[in-house]
Amino acid sequence: MSMAHLLSVLFFLFFCFFLAISFFGLGKKIFLSLGLRENAEEETHPTLFIWIGWACSLVIFLLLHLFVPLNFYTVFPVFLTGCFFAIPDLLRVRPRLFSTWPCILLTLVFFVIVFWIASRAMLAPTNYDSGLYHFNKIRWINSFAVIPGLGNLHGRLAFNQSFFNYAAVLNFFPYFNKGYALANSFLFLLLAATCFDFFRPVIKKPILLMESSPFRYISILLLLPALLQVALFDNANIDGLSSPTPDFAALLLQVLMMLLLFRIIEHNTNQKNTRLSVCLALLAAVSVTVKLSNLAFAAFIFVFAFSDIYLRSDKKTAFLVLAVNIFMVLLWCSHSVILSGAPLFPSTIARMEFEWSIPVERMVDEANWVYSWARQPSTHWSNVLGNWAWLKPWLFRSSIIIYVFYPLAVSCFFLLVYILLRCKKKAGYVRLKKYYALLVPSISIIYWFFTAPDARFAHAFFILTPLAAMLLLLESLRNTVNFKRALYSVSLFFSLYQASFGISLILYRGQIPSISYTSWQEIPQSRMREASTSSGLIVFLPEEGDQCWDSPLPSSPYYNRNLRLRNPENMGAGFTVLEKEF
Repeated sequence: MSMAHLLSVLFFLFFCFFLAISFFGLGKKIFLSLGLRENAEEETHPTLFIWIGWACSLVIFLLLHLFVPLNFYTVFPVFLTGCFFAIPDLLRVRPRLFSTWPCILLTLVFFVIVFWIASRAMLAPTNYDSGLYHFNKIRWINSFAVIPGLGNLHGRLAFNQSFFNYAAVLNFFPYFNKGYALANSFLFLLLAATCFDFFRPVIKKPILLMESSPFRYISILLLLPALLQVALFDNANIDGLSSPTPDFAALLLQVLMMLLLFRIIEHNTNQKNTRLSVCLALLAAVSVTVKLSNLAFAAFIFVFAFSDIYLRSDKKTAFLVLAVNIFMVLLWCSHSVILSGAPLFPSTIARMEFEWSIPVERMVDEANWVYSWARQPSTHWSNVLGNWAWLKPWLFRSSIIIYVFYPLAVSCFFLLVYILLRCKKKAGYVRLKKYYALLVPSISIIYWFFTAPDARFAHAFFILTPLAAMLLLLESLRNTVNFKRALYSVSLFFSLYQASFGISLILYRGQIPSISYTSWQEIPQSRMREASTSSGLIVFLPEEGDQCWDSPLPSSPYYNRNLRLRNPENMGAGFTVLEKEF
């Protein structure tokens, strides 16, 4: 470990604290604006303020990006405002991290995790799509306001994911260029801190672990190894810590939303549920803007959260949250319309005809490639879509066997045991609301299978489904067996559920020490060549392959001779094509 590496880790830690304070201030302000003030009788979770602040910042940056590029001068005032809002709370802080030995141990463990995550994030990015379009998308966001018709340059650049705005603002362009490594790493650490935040009462009173519903604390323990597995190994080739991929962020958001859902269905008091439900509803909308494949999952989550707020006679808050979410989604859709002419690109639904609109044939082609590649990579979509010939090779794909079939088998086992025990009346009654925890990921899996059934697009579905099934089983046993038997049951189920983690440790043990020892590693580069379109526009194309990485603008892996600038003197005015043909 070099001094440069140590200084980089310290900078990483400082940056994470800076973001946490800023997002906390913004989140606290949002909660107060919604009339959700703190109550001395309820639990306070500072990490939830940070999450809401993060979600709020995405909306702010989406709004700003309509008019200006997201560089240091436009984004730093937002972060500074968040820090200003946090000052009153910072002045009241009385650190109690070292009040007990368990707290000391967990704090030390957390800092070890921070060191490892920081070192892992400093590796050179390897995610394929990051080279294909992620880095170029971030550079466009740093350099210009939303570009009309940017999808005409490269269809993937019209994929409207607010995560790239978040990654772009962390560059503090042009003074820092490592925001891509901080983006997912910060969210992962924040999720880990959230788990610790939720688990704090057990540290003070361990008996709560068995006295409380499994949905409250046991769920956190069961999730930790799965999250560690995601961080240690490139789950379904996501490579989220060192690459700016929205897939990893989508996975983390789904885990967070399910943790909130678990706590809501376990709580009984009105105020606690209202605060948690508001947070859940806002995160559901944001998760759709981060990754459109979250749509089904987020829709079910939002319906539950909104209903929970409304049915508790808090109709004003419910409709205020609904209005905020509608504004957020419409703002996000407006970006997509500017980039491509369609609010849900690559879908042609509600497509509008503008000078810069991507030709409808290209939209259809882009969407078909997404759907077909998930089923059978490297085969033209015309040979994949419209038939089931892809299913057989898909069934035997290694990622599907490991990340899909095994979790489904475990889920079915837990459900079967639960049904047998219920039939023999050896299991207790489970409130109907708690079945929703299993319904959400299960319905999302069906949506995933019929849209883009690639393991990486499933995100956390196959982590959460067996977890929900196991929690239902444990909940049914909670009041029917004694403490010792319940403890044995938890240990047995835990071992079965996490067997895949042990297998991964053996098979992929070489990835565990894979960290950077020499500070930030360089982003891969592609050799680029210049090509001129029929209008005289110069575009940079890769000499080999289709990855542009962080190449100069405008660059694209595909040559389109009909491409032109709407204003030859201003690249920010956008792109169109001379002829609407494909």
